[in-house]
Amino acid sequence: MKTASSYIIAEAGSNHDGKLSQAKQLIDIAAEAEADAVKFQLFRADTLYPNKNQPVHSVVKANELPREWLEELMDYSKSRSIDCLATPFDKEAISLLENVGVKAYKCGSSETTNHKLLVQLARTHKPVYLSTGMCTMADIAEAVEILDANGCPALTILHCYSLYPTAYEDAHLRVMNTLRHAFQKPVGFSDHSLGIALPIAAAALGATVIEKHFTLDRNMKGPDHSYAIEPHELKEMVQQIRNVEKSLGSSEKRLHPEEAAYGRRDGIYSKRPIKKGQVVTAEDLLIQRPATAIAARYRLSVSGMTARSDLNEGSSINWQDVE
Repeated sequence: MKTASSYIIAEAGSNHDGKLSQAKQLIDIAAEAEADAVKFQLFRADTLYPNKNQPVHSVVKANELPREWLEELMDYSKSRSIDCLATPFDKEAISLLENVGVKAYKCGSSETTNHKLLVQLARTHKPVYLSTGMCTMADIAEAVEILDANGCPALTILHCYSLYPTAYEDAHLRVMNTLRHAFQKPVGFSDHSLGIALPIAAAALGATVIEKHFTLDRNMKGPDHSYAIEPHELKEMVQQIRNVEKSLGSSEKRLHPEEAAYGRRDGIYSKRPIKKGQVVTAEDLLIQRPATAIAARYRLSVSGMTARSDLNEGSSINWQDVE
């Protein structure tokens, strides 16, 4: 997995709408956008909501990903050179994902306080991306402790809010810094806002993992379509995140070579011919742009020095030209 830049997860979720061909189409879109991974969700209505009379049961049931698709989706993702991940909600889902060779696990916010599931995830000895919506700092601390104690080799804490969509003023991206300092773990961002601004901002703030829901069309029916981004937006998001990563560059402040050559700064030039051995006076100096040699602020230092070689009128003066 990539470590030099943000690991971008294109969250397909339940936007397959129960169609294998549509699930593959989502994989195609994620691959073409150059995301690092495409992710689905493995839940069962009967497990999450045993009371079938609850209205939510039928909604969840309608959006299940058939588990017999899993191996085919994994193979198809490999053929498109993109990682295929999933969020498991039960032990059987973890076993199925282990059987198909999943590289890492996402723990959804609803399961961050499911300690039994956390133990099972940790004991796979695969990386875990832990979402923290609906969680207090105490909830997160317990989850981190359980995952660490049970062999999780690499844990990334994903800041998020379980609001669909999340308003900009509710995103609180600075929480990533709080989580990073509190737990000394890599931190990422799982985004549920509209548009692509927040994932790009999260990358600038050092998110190592970024997750974003996407869809074929926001107008499609289903619980996750309306706040997801469309294919062209996913591609733009990935590109802009990569641009941000390039722009972060080095923390060392230094003059760029092109700035020295073309910078809008004044330099010291010879106002008239100066002979070798001649004492340079203020009247011999011309201050003008660009500052390709000695900067203008050193003109008092240059005045009174001796020329080490002949200088033509209009020559830029370097430190090796005087002594």
